[in-house]
Amino acid sequence: MQVTPPLKYLAAAAMFLLLAACSSKDDKEQPAELVKFPQEVTIKRLWSQGVGGAHNKYLTGMRPVLRNGVIYAASGKGRVSAFNSETGKRLWKAKVVKGLSGGVGFGGSQVYVGDIEGRLYALSASDGIQQWQVSLRSEVLSAASGDRERVAVQTKDGLIYMLSAESGEELWQYKTQTPPLTNYGTSSPLLIGDLVIVGTADGQVVALNAETGSRLWENRISNPRGRTELEKLSDVDGEIAVDGQVLYATSYQGTTVALSRSRGSQLGSQKSSSYHGPAVSGSRVFVVEEGDYVRALRGTAMQPLWENDQLKLRGLNAPAVVAGYVAVADAEGYLHLLDSGDGHFVGRKKVDGSGVRVPMIGDGDRLYIQDHGGGLSCYQVTPK
Repeated sequence: MQVTPPLKYLAAAAMFLLLAACSSKDDKEQPAELVKFPQEVTIKRLWSQGVGGAHNKYLTGMRPVLRNGVIYAASGKGRVSAFNSETGKRLWKAKVVKGLSGGVGFGGSQVYVGDIEGRLYALSASDGIQQWQVSLRSEVLSAASGDRERVAVQTKDGLIYMLSAESGEELWQYKTQTPPLTNYGTSSPLLIGDLVIVGTADGQVVALNAETGSRLWENRISNPRGRTELEKLSDVDGEIAVDGQVLYATSYQGTTVALSRSRGSQLGSQKSSSYHGPAVSGSRVFVVEEGDYVRALRGTAMQPLWENDQLKLRGLNAPAVVAGYVAVADAEGYLHLLDSGDGHFVGRKKVDGSGVRVPMIGDGDRLYIQDHGGGLSCYQVTPK
């Protein structure tokens, strides 16, 4: 039998829940407040264009790509666009399908985007005309990587596919181990000559033969530990950085490592936890760690250089390097520039009130930013 409590008890219970919620909110650690500092650089917006917004769930997988003086960008609503990187002039615009969740990839003469239904689309890089589409078994949450003959893509279920760039026909597939619980995202495979390099959901970096799909080497950079599935999370979700014959990768609840590209042997490591891939400039490696600490490491030995905790819990995206500075953007839409030598702030600019989560592109003194509101902008950074 169901008994309806008196109204005064309902009111008391409602007040208790309200007070508990307020107390919980007050007790929760808040994002760091922005500190003031002298601006040492000029951050000038050169151009801005609209590309369309994306669902928050897929923001980190929808990043632009810059090739041969053209920047390609896509939105979750299915629009793919190409722009002259110097002037911002739109070169073409194509409508694919709603629900895009992975891209933009580039290879040879094509660009690639994927959707939440597991479809991968190939468009002509010169005019945006669709070349082919193929259905895979699971969501495409990161960019594909290709050359003139092949295209590699990883799906949410841990499968790595090699497809024909001409037709989308499957050439081979490789299955990685997918734990019961993972972070929502996948690492983009890198197609480098005869190698496919990819980060996996169980904390490994794997190299495959691009021709056959056979495994050449693997290196576990994060070891699952703990009693619960949450404690065992160990994904390699961020982009793997390449600097000559050295690979740099980060993992969640694991390490940041430098690996030999040919053998996979570990050259150096540092305990670390990050959802994002690292940025590399010269002998320095930059990482945004869990909790939004920006950290710099030296060379392949991964020796700590500095750490900046003044952006704690501000929802930072992956780091980029522009004009020799470290660039990160936050959930409130602020762009922050840090000195690469010691980590102090040198510049800040409000980009867009809707926030920035998509990885940025640094190219010399220019920085390309795709914001939550659907804008793509180019900024020039120069010392004062």
